[in-house]
Amino acid sequence: MTGHWTGPFVMAGFNTRIVRRSNALLGWRYGRAFRYREVVDFGNSAKAPVLATGMSAGLLGLAGAMAFEPTRAVVDRFLPKPGEGPSEENQANGRFRMVIRTTTTTGAAYRTKVGADRDPGYSGTAVMLGESALALALDGDLLPGGGGVLTPATGLGSVLVDRLVAQDFTFDCERVDS
Repeated sequence: MTGHWTGPFVMAGFNTRIVRRSNALLGWRYGRAFRYREVVDFGNSAKAPVLATGMSAGLLGLAGAMAFEPTRAVVDRFLPKPGEGPSEENQANGRFRMVIRTTTTTGAAYRTKVGADRDPGYSGTAVMLGESALALALDGDLLPGGGGVLTPATGLGSVLVDRLVAQDFTFDCERVDS
């Protein structure tokens, strides 16, 4: 535990399933007891519990409102319309950083930092998709084997990581004291 307040990450429902499927497709390389979750870290300041609670309540309220047609119609009036994203300036200034912490069954602890000086919802995603397509088209002989419905880790593996590093994405992994 980090002693930090956390809240739900909006993409966790999708991402956790992809990571768990990768583990299964890789023959349980991470172990059958592997557990994975994603959260937003709000830190440990005095305002952290308020922010974490607000994020949790807001996402719960939005999900609840979107589940029913009458409230969905009201919420839709306030959400951005197609094409109403961030300004070009905001996109140009966008960036993302993730910190992934893990502890192995032997007790070894690791921290991986992933990021890019790109907007995660726009140019960052476009680069990731483009490099994925290029890997499939040009690097087929380097890709991991297998078939069926694969995840990025099992279908593209380190080939995609290498391509993203060449586009100034960072992937830094280090062992840390647990």
